[in-house]
Amino acid sequence: MNSFFKRTLLFLICAAFSLQGGSYFSAKAKGLGLRVYSTGVRGYGMGATGLASVDSIMVASNTISQWRYLNRTRATIDFFYNRNTLEVGDNNFTTVVGNLLGMNVAIPLKEKKWYMGLTIQPYTSVDFKNSEQVDGDINFTQFNLRSGGVYKSQINVSWSPIPQMGLSLNGNYYFGSIQDNYVFRFDDDSNELLPSDHTIRYRFKGPSAGFSMDLRPVNAIALAGFVDLQANVDLRTVYESQVPVSDEADRNFKAFPLHYGIGSNIMLNKRWNIAVDYSAQKWSETLVTADPEFDDWSHFGVGIERKMLHKRRAGFFNGMDIRAGYSRTQLGYLFNAEPVYQSAVHIGFGIPFTARQNRLDFGLEIGVRGDQEKNLARERFINFQISASIGELWFQKLR
Repeated sequence: MNSFFKRTLLFLICAAFSLQGGSYFSAKAKGLGLRVYSTGVRGYGMGATGLASVDSIMVASNTISQWRYLNRTRATIDFFYNRNTLEVGDNNFTTVVGNLLGMNVAIPLKEKKWYMGLTIQPYTSVDFKNSEQVDGDINFTQFNLRSGGVYKSQINVSWSPIPQMGLSLNGNYYFGSIQDNYVFRFDDDSNELLPSDHTIRYRFKGPSAGFSMDLRPVNAIALAGFVDLQANVDLRTVYESQVPVSDEADRNFKAFPLHYGIGSNIMLNKRWNIAVDYSAQKWSETLVTADPEFDDWSHFGVGIERKMLHKRRAGFFNGMDIRAGYSRTQLGYLFNAEPVYQSAVHIGFGIPFTARQNRLDFGLEIGVRGDQEKNLARERFINFQISASIGELWFQKLR
């Protein structure tokens, strides 16, 4: 266990030194930031797919039912780095952000039958800063800083009634906070005693349940899907201000919507497989009051993977998994009364270590978010993800 805890500590230290930045499209007024959707770093390299892709090393965080393919107690730790270049009119800005993406632990209770475990991952994320000049009776510069996000934690139990099928039941709990901070800097020193700071903090928490299922009718074809039921959230708003404020910027969410995903995987032969996934949420149905700035969220991805060659001296590229894919995502907000779409290409690698029992996975996404003509803004982005999947032989003597 010493090696596992050392690696875990290393990743947590890396996460503590995160860089600050974010997407322009995450800062929509009254919004929750950008939806964070992850199928694991292996799937990330395949167009953010992988719901039905069988893996005996990486712990999945959506189709928990596929834990039955894990051959021992497993832990997966994910880390990401994101770089955005924003174009708004004639202006260009570059921001970066890096942080811990998620952690998953799966423990077999009975080999290929029962598993239990824990997962935690970001659910939404917002981190954006901008400024504007206000001219009037009093001239000042207003700095708008929005940051924070919501996390989803799960307690999971999976069961395989027959070798061709897996089922899971998941207890979900959402928690987190988003902070809107407004700082005023006055051009005239005579106004330095005027109120200069206003902060609104929104705290979210609430439970829900979910389930997943996978089916392998024949060896070459796998189907899988999951459903996270609607979560009724407790929203608490805290004002920290020196100035009178209105509730115009208040979040008006009464719930997080039902989230579902379906996927398929086809094995072309022992080394090549193709995956196709679709996932969606109707955010517009969970508002206290209707808001024309909100849209529904959806994700489509397709990917291909070539598995490593299991023999000695296979060579550099034959000794690793190689992946590629394409994805298109609808972000769930309207900018300039038009929906915002994100398109990206993906590549990835899986490098085994310790006699191929564990693995490092790398995923790279390069894409465009938004449209200059339709949304009046466009972002070019590069996202990089890395994960370590580590296994231990827990409870083997008890079986």
